[in-house]
Amino acid sequence: MKPGEHVLHAFNIEFKSLMDSATFLSFIDRVGKFQLEMQHHFLYGPMAISMPWMRFLEESYHLAAGETLMKAIAVAATLDGGNFGIEDLQATLNMWYPRGLEMFGSELGGDLVKGVFKTLKNAEAQAIYIDEVLGKVKDANLAIIQAKAKVGREKAEALLRRIQEKRENVEGLSQENLLFLPDRRFFRIRGLAEYGDFRLPGGDTVGVGYVYLPYRVHGDLLLDNGRPIDREDYAEYLKTVLPDRYMTSRHWTFVKDEFLFNPKWGAPEHIR
Repeated sequence: MKPGEHVLHAFNIEFKSLMDSATFLSFIDRVGKFQLEMQHHFLYGPMAISMPWMRFLEESYHLAAGETLMKAIAVAATLDGGNFGIEDLQATLNMWYPRGLEMFGSELGGDLVKGVFKTLKNAEAQAIYIDEVLGKVKDANLAIIQAKAKVGREKAEALLRRIQEKRENVEGLSQENLLFLPDRRFFRIRGLAEYGDFRLPGGDTVGVGYVYLPYRVHGDLLLDNGRPIDREDYAEYLKTVLPDRYMTSRHWTFVKDEFLFNPKWGAPEHIR
């Protein structure tokens, strides 16, 4: 199986940069850790028993490698010692994170497998994942501050609070010089809980596979005269927050052809 053929879209995005490797290991492999942990309680004993070994011997190494590399790239970008800027790393996070969220399945699902195949429903597991990834983004920001201000972690935590909570410029650093985690609704092509608020025209069941919801990275819906902006305009917006290398990729072509501009999805109606 090669990129473009996998049901999970995170495996259909080509690696074209070291930033891809760092983010995939830290964000996408972390989903694998969650799945292995949850399936440790699978009713089929032999499979359940094998899960901890895979989780601790394989995924832990991937996570540590990705986290270390991401912090190194972030620090190098801050100190002008690398080939990438902090905005390049942020765009990479924007690209990979939505695909990681979708690996948990529909946020409305998981009831039938909880207690049989997994320990948590999809949205429950995803919420814990989001908190964990937020912590890794914070670690990268603390590494940036420690390197720039030449302070220890405890002092860096205090400086980070001043930057994020009070919007101060500290030691030459502001919000724009740090990383952030995109909103969970940004650039999603499947799985959003909000999709359950829609149904196809004339249908009597709620929830459809895809609804056009043009969210920005910070979670607000892009509107024009009270209505979601045109799909072409959203594609232009995405060019400003996703890597240039992605906008010429096979996966972006798939997103445009199969989701953004595919008439088969129709115009679902909001019902609430």
